[in-house]
Parts: sequence; C-alpha cells; structure tokens
Amino acid sequence: MEKNVIGGTIHFEGVCMGDCKLDGNRPDPKGAYQKFASKVQKITEYNPEFHYIRFRAIGNLEIDGPNNNWDGFPYEDFEDSRPGKGYQSFIGKKAFIEHSSHSIENAIGELPGAFLNSFHLPDEFRGRRYAELDSFESKERQKVLAMDNQADGSVEVLMAIDRQLSPRISRMVDSNQHLACSMGTNIDHSICTACGNQAHYEHQYCAHIQYAKGGTHLIPARDYRQLITAKVIRPEWLPKILSTDRDVRDVLEGSTNRMITARAFEINKDLSFFELSVVANPAYIKGQMLEKIATTEDGSLQLVDIQKLSDTEMLVLGIQTGAIDVHKLSEDALYATAKELEIKL
Repeated sequence: MEKNVIGGTIHFEGVCMGDCKLDGNRPDPKGAYQKFASKVQKITEYNPEFHYIRFRAIGNLEIDGPNNNWDGFPYEDFEDSRPGKGYQSFIGKKAFIEHSSHSIENAIGELPGAFLNSFHLPDEFRGRRYAELDSFESKERQKVLAMDNQADGSVEVLMAIDRQLSPRISRMVDSNQHLACSMGTNIDHSICTACGNQAHYEHQYCAHIQYAKGGTHLIPARDYRQLITAKVIRPEWLPKILSTDRDVRDVLEGSTNRMITARAFEINKDLSFFELSVVANPAYIKGQMLEKIATTEDGSLQLVDIQKLSDTEMLVLGIQTGAIDVHKLSEDALYATAKELEIKL
C-alpha cells in the first residue's frame, strides 16, 4: 500500500555557473575554468516563460526530527537509488499550490532537478554510503552524525513555475516575496516511535498514532530497549524521540527499568516523492525558498554537487559564482589553480 504523506521541506547545494573574468599580466586561465564548468550537470534549458526557484524541500529525522505533522523521514531513505525511490524521485514531477495534486490540471510547473546535501563521511568509511553503516555494534552512523560541521542531509529541489499557469505566484516572485514549500510522498510503511508498530495501511495504526500522534508516553526503559535490540528503532533516532539525554542513556545501557518519556510519531519508510507545493504554512519549518535562479550564458540551468569537488575546484567555483573576490587572490594562486585543473582535466 502507498500512503500519501503531505508535509516536508526542500534544499539544494547546487550552484548556477557563471563566467569568470580575471585581471593580471599573464594570459587569462579562463580556458581551464571553462573546462571545469563543462563538468557540471545540465538540469534544464532555460525558458523565460518560467520562474526557477530553489527550495529546501525536506529534512531528515536524524538532524531535524519530525515535522509539524509529526512525521519523520530517515536520511537513509533519501539515499535510496532504486527507480522511483529516494530524493531523485522528485525529478520530473509536478509543482502545485497547497497540495492540489489530485488533478494534473492544477499543476503550476515542473520539478526539473533535485539535490541531496549528503552527509560527510570520515575517511575510514570512504566508498560506503550512510545507509550501509552500522548503528548498533560499531555505532558507525553515530560517528558520522557527531562530526563537526556535518551537512544537514536535507533535499533541495528546483521548481520551474509557469508564469501563465500561476500569475499570482509569479507576481510574488517578481516582487521578491519569500515562498514556502511542502512535499507529498508515497511510503511503503510507517513505524510508531512509541511502540514500534509497523503499519502499511491506516487500519493497521496503533492507538498511539491513531489517537495520540505527537503526544508523549511513559514507557519502561528496558521495554523500550527491546525495540533497539530488535532493530525496529535505531539508536541514532533516540535523541529525537526521547525527552532527555538520561532517557537515551537508560535505554541504550539497559541498566534500569525507570520510566522514560517517548514522543509518538511516524517514521516513514521507502519514500517516493510525487509533488512539491507552494504553501502558506509548511509542515517542515525549513521548507523555504532559498533563491531565485537566473539563466547562464549558454541558456541552460546548471547545478554541481559541491561535496564532490576538490579544494581547487571549490576555489574556481567560488570565483565563478562571485562568492570569492578574484581581486583578493594572488596571481600565483590563480595560476596554480588553473595549472591543477589542466592536469585533472
């Protein structure tokens, strides 16, 4: 069964590429920069009849906890690369207003691109995905989440809004009003954080979800630890479920049967996103417009996965996008960068 879940968020670590102009006495190393720019992913051809908006669409349970609808979305399900699953399932879907997705005629545009702000992994886990890491014995996932300056693991989505189909939203964009968003997704099943019940259909909901979703419940710590032992609830989710650090310790250590307080909400699994809407009140409080994107010189919209770039490529990208003032860099630094790019390319 596919259960519709409405409410989410969106965010893109992609960057529009521009041109780079350098000053100096030596020949301009622009050729190397242009070769680098050719590596970025072309998402869509620019159409002046559309507004292109980058949204933060959805956050994960590990960092953000549940949204205001008391729905949580594990990061590992964003990574899911199966066809029609994970963050990439946003791509090619339609944009709506206030989740009016019951009819395709209500669409106000398209979703041509999506991007995952991937968790940084330490060198010892290089070549592996977060979903492949252990939560229980070696606590590999906890090591990742404890890293300084960790990425937020959110999903960003590029929305192309048709000016004619939604003149009101278009006027809001033109007048630089800020927009919020909310996503719709199908799921395979959900897990109750209070008792671990798994529901594929609404009639399978436990009393916690059916009657007291979002409420807190007193549970013996040892009883709750059984959900960890059975691997129904993962240890890295506990800080977003239990009320205090002491509750988390008592569950993980299993040394007491003290009553702990657990928040009841749904952990939604096997995500397949089917729409993103412009809304007045997003369930995900960070579900906001991040920027309005203009065209590039070649008439396309291009995005690059920043986290896969080397330090040198990051420097070049910063110059191209204006984030780094080229006039504040030494000439030697500029040409060392260009030389390294020529070698890499």
